Amino acid sequence: MNPCGNCNMCCKIPSVPELKKSVNIWCSFCSIGEGCKIYESRPSTCREYVCLWLTNGLEADLRPDKCKIIFEPFTDSIYLALCDVSRPDAWKSPIVMKIIAEIVRNGKAVIGKKNVFLPEHRNSDNVLFEFRQKAREIGFDSAILRA
Repeated sequence: MNPCGNCNMCCKIPSVPELKKSVNIWCSFCSIGEGCKIYESRPSTCREYVCLWLTNGLEADLRPDKCKIIFEPFTDSIYLALCDVSRPDAWKSPIVMKIIAEIVRNGKAVIGKKNVFLPEHRNSDNVLFEFRQKAREIGFDSAILRA
């Protein structure tokens, strides 16, 4: 497991409904490069948030503040690739494409703002159906992918 270090991209890229924080806007409680000013009392969305960097021991260049993408588990078979608005084409970098290819080789789909990467055995209609169904279940605003 990797530590967050001074990465704060989870304080910018995803929304935090409890704080009325929109996508791709810095949280008002974030001290950029340092951490959360309300860490001990942060909302459950923040407490429960995990990204692929934290859970999979990815190489240093894939830390979200460096590659400008957060890979977020969405379901057991889908990851979201959420780009920082300041670098919308960050997913095209070789190191990011390498991790996308690895995720897909491991049988999971990756959904980004404009692209869906699928394992050979997965049908895009089925993956998008699974995505939409899960999104409805959890109240996920599909506008996040257009932000």
